[in-house]
Amino acid sequence: IPKSVCSESCGPGFRKISQEGKAVCCYDCTPCADNEISNETDMDQCMTCPESHYANTEKKHCLQKGVSFLNHKDPLGMSLTTIALCFSLLTAVVLGLFVKHRDTPIVKANNRTLSYILLTTLTVCFLCPLLFIGHPNTTTCILQQITFGGAFTMALATVLAKTITVIIAFKVTFPRRV
Repeated sequence: IPKSVCSESCGPGFRKISQEGKAVCCYDCTPCADNEISNETDMDQCMTCPESHYANTEKKHCLQKGVSFLNHKDPLGMSLTTIALCFSLLTAVVLGLFVKHRDTPIVKANNRTLSYILLTTLTVCFLCPLLFIGHPNTTTCILQQITFGGAFTMALATVLAKTITVIIAFKVTFPRRV
């Protein structure tokens, strides 16, 4: 029995698209779009994978997405936690020394308020990596961005304010030189 077909069958991973101006049996095979599959021959439409899945490379099956994150128990996670805690503790100790000796000439000359703000924001910056360690959730994902962005911006603004204070002091002391 002779075959009379206009197009070859579209295998899994492809869908049929009708050719304009030709018979219904004439079509082109087009690969499914990203995150879509077709697991049967000659499908008219591809199916979208659920949010928790993704299409394999052949676009024949939806595969479960895996969650990959840095764990507190991993050597790298423990190292980063230790480093973050050590630096934040060191910065907090320096802040404590500044508060304890707040009436000394060195602390007064160093602009106490800006120094307190800088040391506090640096402590928060050193604690920010702890938000990136552990199983992610909505709260930590939001806090990662806001906390580090806000603390780092505040730290840089404080350094800029301290620099401007020094420049103004030099302009007052040496008005013609600067």
